[in-house]
Amino acid sequence: MNYLDILQDKEIIAILNQIDELKQDQPRYFGLQHTLNTVEYANQLAHCFNLDKHERELLLVASVLHNIGHLNGKNLHAQTGAEMAKTYLKKHNFDVKDINIIGNAIRSHVGKKNDDFYNSVSACLILADKMDFGATNIKPDFMYLSQEDKICKQISLVEVIRVGNVIQLLVGGKDVDWNSFVQTSIYSKMYSCFETVCKKFGYKFVVRKKEVE
Repeated sequence: MNYLDILQDKEIIAILNQIDELKQDQPRYFGLQHTLNTVEYANQLAHCFNLDKHERELLLVASVLHNIGHLNGKNLHAQTGAEMAKTYLKKHNFDVKDINIIGNAIRSHVGKKNDDFYNSVSACLILADKMDFGATNIKPDFMYLSQEDKICKQISLVEVIRVGNVIQLLVGGKDVDWNSFVQTSIYSKMYSCFETVCKKFGYKFVVRKKEVE
């Protein structure tokens, strides 16, 4: 069973859809759409940080399952999700060591303290989650957006690449108020996490604006 199998599992899809139903009054997605976005960013990060094939698979499994704890509410969702994921993976006969790596990555994916960035799988999951700040994670028909979400809704491109020893986060979109964006708490948290990970693994980090037609 690989991450794609889990992503197509009716049990997991039902949980993610239920989370979105529970969060109907929120402007952002927490269930299926956010999960798909996180998996896409995780793939990019796995390439940038040279994860091997097995590490990449563990990261992608963790990305699929990282938010299932929201089924029981936002508070402690990372801890709850880690236990739910471990139970699910045991049921599907995953290796015990791999279960622990995935569970620990999910438990620490909020990235509040330096200890959360303890290995490449955990670090990349934190970054993938933080990268999902743009328009693809904002409900298009939601009427009451915060000022930060209004700014982020203009961002249609978020991509990470590596050029030499530099990790570059490319951000773009039409009519983006860049000065306002870099002052948001969303940007600040994301930037801080990238700097922490890049320093830990020996890379430089920059954010670049990219023109989008």
